[in-house]
Amino acid sequence: MNQVSLPPLDRLLDGRNAFLATLAWPETQQRVAALFKRGMQQEGDLENRFGAHVADLRDDGPKAV
Repeated sequence: MNQVSLPPLDRLLDGRNAFLATLAWPETQQRVAALFKRGMQQEGDLENRFGAHVADLRDDGPKAV
């Protein structure tokens, strides 16, 4: 299955490197900080409904979820 469904290793590394590069962006750092402030990696609503909270990360602040 892995031989058929996984891309070549160099493509996986390209994707990984692109993702890691985004972690240095100021916008990414702000959004990650906001997630931790809201309770990321702690028991609670953020972890239980992560998708709803990620979609709500905007520069103008949280909206009602």
